[in-house]
Amino acid sequence: MTDGRLLQEILSWVKAFAVAIVLALLIRAFIMEPVRVDGPSMKDTLVQDERLIVEKVSYLFADPEPGDIVVLEMNTAGGFWERFIPFLGKRTAELDLIKRVVGAPGDVMEIRNGQVYRNGEALQESYARGLTYPAQVSFPLTVPSGQYFVLGDNRQNSSDSRYFGCVDRKRIRGRGVFRIFPFNRIGGLTWK
Repeated sequence: MTDGRLLQEILSWVKAFAVAIVLALLIRAFIMEPVRVDGPSMKDTLVQDERLIVEKVSYLFADPEPGDIVVLEMNTAGGFWERFIPFLGKRTAELDLIKRVVGAPGDVMEIRNGQVYRNGEALQESYARGLTYPAQVSFPLTVPSGQYFVLGDNRQNSSDSRYFGCVDRKRIRGRGVFRIFPFNRIGGLTWK
């Protein structure tokens, strides 16, 4: 192989590698990304160290709905590159939470006698673990425009909208759709 042909071959490989990296970054930024469950707030639906695929495309065209399991970006830090290329450094001030959307903009949320009510109707929450009690937020609460009321499924061990209030739509990174680890629990996530 001549030197010119070898250089051309190397450049071809470098170009293919660069395209693959750019595509991977775009997929992670705008289509889907893996996340790890950290903490007990969604137990028994999701448990510590499970891995999920979070899809982002549907929220480009529609809003989150009650029942959706979502990943929330709570305290952002770091720039674009730190967000999408994890090996460039840990985002020390960022906290991502996994919660369930319970109330959408305009919904009136109430918590009485361990039960959650949306617009005066008691929610049938087969996924919820334990009774739900108010915390630092006053009820009844009308969910503001562009915001959502979220709760962890493990109601007695969850930092959620009862503590930090409703979350802005822009803080919702995507919807959990599929559990990829552990292998004995692989499968789609139930939203409703």
